[in-house]
Amino acid sequence: MEGKTLVITNEYDFTDLSERKIVLSLTCDGKTIDTKTLQICLAPHKTTTLEIPFDLPKSCKLGCYVNLSMLDGENEIAFRQFELPIKRNEVVPCAPLALTESNTHILAEGEHFRYSFSKLYGNFDSIIVAGQEQLVKRMQWTVWRAPTDNDALCKQRWMLQRYHLTSGKIYDIAVCGNQITVKGSLSGLSRMPFLHYTEALCFYEDGTVDRKIDVKIPEYIHDFLPRFGLEFAMPQENAAFRYFGCGPMESYCDLHAHAPMSYYESCAELEYVHYVRPQEHGNHYGVRELSLADKLQFTSGQDFECKVCAYSTQNLTAAEHTDELHTDGNTYVRVDYKVSGIGSNSCGPDLKEKYRLDEKAFTFSIRMNPILE
Repeated sequence: MEGKTLVITNEYDFTDLSERKIVLSLTCDGKTIDTKTLQICLAPHKTTTLEIPFDLPKSCKLGCYVNLSMLDGENEIAFRQFELPIKRNEVVPCAPLALTESNTHILAEGEHFRYSFSKLYGNFDSIIVAGQEQLVKRMQWTVWRAPTDNDALCKQRWMLQRYHLTSGKIYDIAVCGNQITVKGSLSGLSRMPFLHYTEALCFYEDGTVDRKIDVKIPEYIHDFLPRFGLEFAMPQENAAFRYFGCGPMESYCDLHAHAPMSYYESCAELEYVHYVRPQEHGNHYGVRELSLADKLQFTSGQDFECKVCAYSTQNLTAAEHTDELHTDGNTYVRVDYKVSGIGSNSCGPDLKEKYRLDEKAFTFSIRMNPILE
């Protein structure tokens, strides 16, 4: 796609594209606005251009796309999605919220929400929305994901760094107005820190929390990270969720051509992928909005990744067979800056560098707000 023009090449050796049906659809924020069916006469190995035959919206909330499907009879045999250069509207939070502080916690309270932020751990250990607790286990910044079969080699390096046994250290927490500033690090058990960060959290009267974390990786860390993001557990009734991103099947930075951007609804149980051996699964790439049980929402101006699972990361890591997987009544959630790709290293080459989380410095901004409707 070039601007508002589609470039179409017929890569068949003998078949003219007139023998196939082309369906174009325009979607905005997950809703189909218009659809057109075309017959394109194009000889094998020839190229043509096609102006997008739609009136485009002036703005959108999450994204505007043109979807192209090629059908042989009623069967879809090819699909591509193209994002349009449409301005995304920015939602501005309301007035700043005053915070209260005790020896161990910082509290943010409104009419329908109450957040408790632990000074010891540098994260939320309670989030109450409309009178209901949303956390079973506190939020934490983590880097581990259950290894896949393709991670057989790098898994050993990750475990030597104790990424699966990570703890956080908080050096300083300061409160100024509606903002909390946290300085901390992550390290594996009996290891030097592999990550240092400074995070700013800004609170607003409607319950919105804007989080911005600046991360630096020391030069002595030579391997890439499995992932980086927030991880927490919610009550079982929070298993249902809705997201705008790549779906409905699992997707990763190197595995998402099959998963168009749109709104999808799912639940933790449906996200499980029955691999022969339990492993990482159910991730969603390119996410711009995640709503959990109509109670808690995450959005960002930068694409992020998410996962909602019925099994803990520790259970998925330890289980060698599916009968060793056990639910504990909780739903496990990840909201990630980035997840390293899946690759093919069980019998193929190493994961390509462009799919690795190997940046030495990066910034992740995420907005959390209660859903009060």
